[in-house]
Amino acid sequence: MAGLVVFVLALAMIATHSEHPPVAAIAFAFVLFKVGILGILVIALGVLVILAVRFALERIVFRFEKTLREEIKSI
Repeated sequence: MAGLVVFVLALAMIATHSEHPPVAAIAFAFVLFKVGILGILVIALGVLVILAVRFALERIVFRFEKTLREEIKSI
């Protein structure tokens, strides 16, 4: 069962161009140690936090670049 989970996950990562070896290890550990729904929720929450931080940082960088371009044009 664990091998099948890792195989399907590897195919999904290849299909989405998001290869990340620790993800395969996490999936393997979840199957091997029979991690419940709480473990899945913790991982999902962590992914959401990372996405939120990335989104916020991108917006800050875009605003900073826009302000910098406007200041350069005014000089």
